[in-house]
Amino acid sequence: MKQKAKVTEVMGNIVKVKADRSTMCEGCHAKGCGSECSMYKIFGANKSFEAKAENLAGAKVGDTVTVETRDSAVNISAFFVFILPLIIGF
Repeated sequence: MKQKAKVTEVMGNIVKVKADRSTMCEGCHAKGCGSECSMYKIFGANKSFEAKAENLAGAKVGDTVTVETRDSAVNISAFFVFILPLIIGF
């Protein structure tokens, strides 16, 4: 999964980046719900997150970079957050 992020701090060959976390509202057909839908209340609006990454491109503070996460890491995280609780519930 690739995502655009902004460099907020440089620490040698490591950078701290800040990116907006996407929510399911982006693909929703009822975007005009006024944030009354239950999914919006559970998962919230677009929130940002910070992460550290290796600075292979020589980025500086304020630069916009593309951060890539292995799809397997995203899928495993989704399993633990969404599927495992359902399995335990049953």
